[in-house]
Amino acid sequence: MARRAPHGGDARLSETSARRLARVSGEIRAVVAECLQRRLDDPRVRPVVPTRVRVSPDLRRARVFYALIGTDQNQGDAQRGLERAAGLVQHEIATRLDLRYTPALVFSFDEDLAEAERMDALIRPPVRPEGE
Repeated sequence: MARRAPHGGDARLSETSARRLARVSGEIRAVVAECLQRRLDDPRVRPVVPTRVRVSPDLRRARVFYALIGTDQNQGDAQRGLERAAGLVQHEIATRLDLRYTPALVFSFDEDLAEAERMDALIRPPVRPEGE
């Protein structure tokens, strides 16, 4: 017997709903990426790359995971820059996507990516210069 959600519906998402969430997540990630590259002039967000977006089932909230590429910039500075830019990015999402509600954005550093890079560095054998 399937679990029931608190509101009385099925706790699992239908296949159609899951596809829609995945599509909306991808579209939001694309809009966020373009905003960060072309619309924002804040140096704190220049090295930020959105890695994935997780949208709530009701499409009212979206968590944007990001990584810092090619810099030793402080994660806290990037986070503050993203939080400051959230309103502009939400406006762009509202303008470009045909959604009933514009999701409230929450930015989170992608710990999974940072952990994968750390593990890769531990596993990868050290590169020796030629001639040794």
